[in-house]
Amino acid sequence: MMFVNVMSIIMLLFSLILLVIAFIVAAFSIASGIAEDIATIGALKSVGYKNKILRTGQIVQYLLIALFGSAAGALISLAAFGFIGNIIAGTSGLLWTAGVNVLPLLFSILIVGALTALTGLLATGRFKKITPINALRGGDSHHSFKKNRMPLDKRPKMPLDLQLGFKRFFTGIKSNIVLAVVMSLLVFICTMVNAASYNLNDDQSVMINMIGLEMSELWIMSGPDTDIDAVNTRLNAYPEVTRTMLLGTVDGCKIDGVTTGLETAEDYTKFEINPFVRGGTPLEDDEIALCATQSGLTGKDVGDRVRVEYGGKTEEFRVSGIIQGLGNTETARITYSAMTKLFPDFKPDSIYTYLNDGVNTEAFISRLKNDFGNKIVILNTEKQVADVLASLGGPFAAITWVMVIVTVIVTAFMLFLMISTLIRKAKKEFGILKAIGFKTGRLILQLLISYLPALVLGAVAGVILGFTVTNPLFSVFFAGMNLPKTYFLTPVLPALGIGAGILAASALTIYLVGLRLRKISPQKLIREN
Repeated sequence: MMFVNVMSIIMLLFSLILLVIAFIVAAFSIASGIAEDIATIGALKSVGYKNKILRTGQIVQYLLIALFGSAAGALISLAAFGFIGNIIAGTSGLLWTAGVNVLPLLFSILIVGALTALTGLLATGRFKKITPINALRGGDSHHSFKKNRMPLDKRPKMPLDLQLGFKRFFTGIKSNIVLAVVMSLLVFICTMVNAASYNLNDDQSVMINMIGLEMSELWIMSGPDTDIDAVNTRLNAYPEVTRTMLLGTVDGCKIDGVTTGLETAEDYTKFEINPFVRGGTPLEDDEIALCATQSGLTGKDVGDRVRVEYGGKTEEFRVSGIIQGLGNTETARITYSAMTKLFPDFKPDSIYTYLNDGVNTEAFISRLKNDFGNKIVILNTEKQVADVLASLGGPFAAITWVMVIVTVIVTAFMLFLMISTLIRKAKKEFGILKAIGFKTGRLILQLLISYLPALVLGAVAGVILGFTVTNPLFSVFFAGMNLPKTYFLTPVLPALGIGAGILAASALTIYLVGLRLRKISPQKLIREN
């Protein structure tokens, strides 16, 4: 189930960011559509149509498109259920029967429709500024007195194509800001998911700490009629064994009214895994360490006092620390001596067993099974943790690639919209440039120069966000899984590679869309006019 929860959180984050990007693109598309239809809008106003009617028509148009798109997305998601179900079955052993949950589906479509309507309402707010005369003149109601950042009448110290490219960049600064924001969000989510994949597949030390399970080589559990102390004594006699640690749990307790369990070990200070996010291990008999979920439910933190109810009795403890870990979400720690005082009949039920370096763990397990028979159950801790991480690592690597591909598609689609809109609006300008000797290749170069600054800034911002925001954001979403503080390692080279790869794909998209400039010729423009 851990994989299902983690994957759900990652997909939720990705979906939320894609939703934000979708409505940024929608707002840009609506604004571009208004700019292209400005003459029609002016003509309709001249024959008596009011702003309210025109705005309603535009909003309904985009709302219908959004609803049709939502329906198509729902069908695609249903088709993908089988693929996702196979991943869940392969990693958790749970069979998932795909089905349609109508209420969440309708709620999602309602949210998309509401946000589309809101976006259209905001984007069409400029209708009241459009007059028939202004619209028929192409929308320029007055001259622009903005500073010319790239005056062509002065001798530039840079090549002309570079100067024209930067001039177009400053002219379309608003759309370039939108492009930079979208790029940063996409690169950020890819960097974040890649960080999770890296910690599951390459450097697993952080994930092992976050799981919170003590990494002894063996975890030995005794049967109901087995003398655990005798087993522990025999284990310490083996030359392969470095040391052992008795531990046990008691269920059915309450901490400030919250039902929980208590766990203890002979000496927590000798544990190799440190799962504490605040404070430290209990050392005195009146100290207790709460897991993060218990701390949230009780509202108690390090230094506070809690009341522990057990068997009709109540004792007070001081909170010494807060524990996180996917492997411990419902038990609190107390010292071994405190456990025996609270429960005089307490007996430990398992043993952490640490082996010397170089010992063949599987061979030693076989020897123990021959010596003890069915009196004990032996768990290879390292193998179990490795299997869990392996079950997560493969799907996460696949999710990383899927998200990178989706990112490239979304970026390419937005660039297609922006460049296509630019070519339609500036067709006359491109025709003039061709008439004075500029070839298609030079015009495409100018397009690249005009968009690359925004793309580069967005990619750099996304990588920086990946390094700085990944852990705080994961901590917020994983808090419900008893992980209030994550510390994933974000690999530098893969993060830079993601940014560079998306930039390269964006440059290729600009080149391919820019090839449409070949269809523009001065002769055609003259005939059209």
